[in-house]
Amino acid sequence: MRSQTAVIVILLGNVAMACSLLYPRAGLRHYLERSAGADATVCGAFVRRPLEAHALSTEEARAASLCMTDAFRAKRRAYFYVQGPGIDSQLAWGMLTRSGHVMRFQYDSAPCGGPACNERFVVSDCSEPKQGEPVTEDLPCVTATNPP
Repeated sequence: MRSQTAVIVILLGNVAMACSLLYPRAGLRHYLERSAGADATVCGAFVRRPLEAHALSTEEARAASLCMTDAFRAKRRAYFYVQGPGIDSQLAWGMLTRSGHVMRFQYDSAPCGGPACNERFVVSDCSEPKQGEPVTEDLPCVTATNPP
C-alpha cells in the first residue's frame, strides 16, 4: 500500500512539473516591458506582503498620479503597479501610458490556481483625463485587449 501511495505521489509530482514546463512563467516585468516598453518610466513598484491590501495608500496614489500625469502629458511611456501574493498565485494591477493612451492592466501568474495554465495579463483602455486633470487610478477603463 505504501509503495502504491509513493508511486501516485511521484506521478502527481511529475505531472505538476510537466505542466510548469508547458506553461513557463514570463513574469510581470516581461509583460510590462512588452506593453509599455523597456525604456518606460517606472512611476511606482508597490510590493505587498501576504494579507496586505493591494490598494494604493494616499501617498502612493499621489506619487503615481503625478508621475503618470507628467508622462501622459509629455507622451512618454510609463507605468506603475501594485503586486503581491494572492491565495495561490502572484497578482498585480496597475496603469500604463502608451502612444498617448492611458490603460489599466491586471496580472495573475496562475489564474487556474496552479501550474496547469498560463499566466494572464489583461490590458483595458481608459478614458483620457479631462484637460488639466491628472491621471488617477479611478479613471474609467473598458474593453480588455491583449498587449502588442
